[in-house]
Amino acid sequence: MYGDKSLTPAEVVRLAVLGGLTEGEVGYSDLAATVRHFVERMVGPSLELLGSSLEVLRLEGLIEPAGGKVGDEAMMRLTATGRDTFERLMMSSLRTPMNDIQRLALALKLRYLQQLPAEDQADQVDMLLEQTEIELARLQDLRTSAGAALFNEWLDQEIGHMRSRKAWLEQVLNNVEELA
Repeated sequence: MYGDKSLTPAEVVRLAVLGGLTEGEVGYSDLAATVRHFVERMVGPSLELLGSSLEVLRLEGLIEPAGGKVGDEAMMRLTATGRDTFERLMMSSLRTPMNDIQRLALALKLRYLQQLPAEDQADQVDMLLEQTEIELARLQDLRTSAGAALFNEWLDQEIGHMRSRKAWLEQVLNNVEELA
């Protein structure tokens, strides 16, 4: 993790793999394909993100073959250490302003949020809401300095998107807090 407790690109991929296994056993090759597909659709092809191997996670004891079978067809599962690592990664912060890696981390947090205890879910949604408010304030401050009409129109769209996300996250937080 970086000093601000946000995820490095390798940790974001690690979160994708571990998150996928929180939902149950998955075949080795299917897991690799699913992670690759998700990452490529969120941020495009990236050697920085896809250079890591599932084998490294197995050697670190985070995932293991179910039933002792190895190879591309082996069913993989999360270990207890892998579950702890998943929860630690899920509780990380996000950097603002968001870049592609942070957007991928956000998407993964939302994708696997239900795998956390209700109280941790509420903490994460609250953190996401705070990050959205910071991003919104940054954009609104930028909007106060007049720019070209086309730039201002684009900025207004970005501000509208952040306001919409903020309202949505407030509703999600209310729903999650009811479960906690």
